[in-house]
Amino acid sequence: MKIAVLTTQWGNLPYFPYSSRINAAYCRRYGYEFLIESPRDDWIGDRNPIWCKVLRAAQHLPENDYLLFLDADAWFHDHSKSIEQFIAEQFDSRTLMVLGTDRTSREFAWSDEDANTGVWVVRNTPLMQHILWEWWYVPIYDPRCAHDWPIGNSSAVCKMLAGQGRQFAGLEVGS
Repeated sequence: MKIAVLTTQWGNLPYFPYSSRINAAYCRRYGYEFLIESPRDDWIGDRNPIWCKVLRAAQHLPENDYLLFLDADAWFHDHSKSIEQFIAEQFDSRTLMVLGTDRTSREFAWSDEDANTGVWVVRNTPLMQHILWEWWYVPIYDPRCAHDWPIGNSSAVCKMLAGQGRQFAGLEVGS
């Protein structure tokens, strides 16, 4: 199983070296590719740099069986547990995406109006690739999402996935 871990960084925040070293060590331990991306204007021109994670996830997913995205301020706390173990526990044959949570209910990432898009895992399928590209295109359909920080990309995925009875392309998201 090929797994990549993706994070995005821009600017010069003091925690970047720490989270990068921790996450790189975790990935080395399990043989995962660790990708650090920085937004470029030719990638994201019309939106907040946070959108780089959606674009780069869509671009890297086809090369992997699973892709885990971590915001730059997130790091692996428990190095004894592999991503494969998490996948075995959280994914069934129909699961395409698992969103992390730091919200009021740790039972489900959709514990308030917006999903937490700071930590998520996706399985490489044609439908998941389609979903990521549709997420990337949301600001074209609704330009208000392009610069709404801090929840621009979160509100966009919520609009896309949860807007119509929490279903997308016949995929039940949950309620």
